[in-house]
Amino acid sequence: MIPNDNDQQPNPQETENEPAALIPSTPSKDHTLLKLLVIFGLIVILIGGSAAAIFLTPLKDKIWPTNDKIKKADDVNLLEVAFLNMPEILVNLKSDKPRGNMLKASFVFELNSPEDKEEVDHVKPLIVDQFQSYLREQEVSDLQGAVGLERLRQELLNRVNTIISPRKIRQVLLKEFLLQ
Repeated sequence: MIPNDNDQQPNPQETENEPAALIPSTPSKDHTLLKLLVIFGLIVILIGGSAAAIFLTPLKDKIWPTNDKIKKADDVNLLEVAFLNMPEILVNLKSDKPRGNMLKASFVFELNSPEDKEEVDHVKPLIVDQFQSYLREQEVSDLQGAVGLERLRQELLNRVNTIISPRKIRQVLLKEFLLQ
């Protein structure tokens, strides 16, 4: 049988009262708006979950210190702090070069109290010996940059605090630091 133009098969897209030409083939604005709302909701949930994770875990203290910790760090009474100048140190650094590199440095110790000054002054030769032994084993690359200097300060601080234990110094300050 040959189909006739008048005998048309019903289009499955047609509904009872709507012809197929009136049904859009592209998503409507309602679907686009719905997708945007879902994406926005997911972003809000992601940000909220991250904020909750930070504020409800120990990460909060690392990111934002509490006022008590800030006050403790700032409670240094400058009248109680004492400073002790160490003698200038001149050492050859560890090197593969025949001529080598030299380091000329002088340090200042920040002490907790003026009473500690006499006790630390009494062991100055031991401290200088420790500093020279440590510095002679360093290479120029170990002492360059902010990270190298901070590592040096921490290592010297640990060595001094080991020598003067149970007393402690607050920090090792660099007065002069010349690499050649």
